[in-house]
Amino acid sequence: MYSFLKSCAVAAAIGLLAPAGTALAQSFDELEARLADHPTLRALSYEADADRARSVAATALPDPVISAGINNFPVFDPSFTDY
Repeated sequence: MYSFLKSCAVAAAIGLLAPAGTALAQSFDELEARLADHPTLRALSYEADADRARSVAATALPDPVISAGINNFPVFDPSFTDY
């Protein structure tokens, strides 16, 4: 729906910017196909996809971390009988 509205706005802007003596004999489907290849619209689409991916990642749980260790183990004189 959003891309349809963008394409309508761009098509209207093209119609307003055309010289008065020029007739644009293109169908709406042709204009929409040409606008789909426009680099700016493609960049906007990529930004929207990135925003959606970031929003999903922001609501996810953090990655689990597992750690193991031994407390109170002497390093210089290892012994399990002495504290």
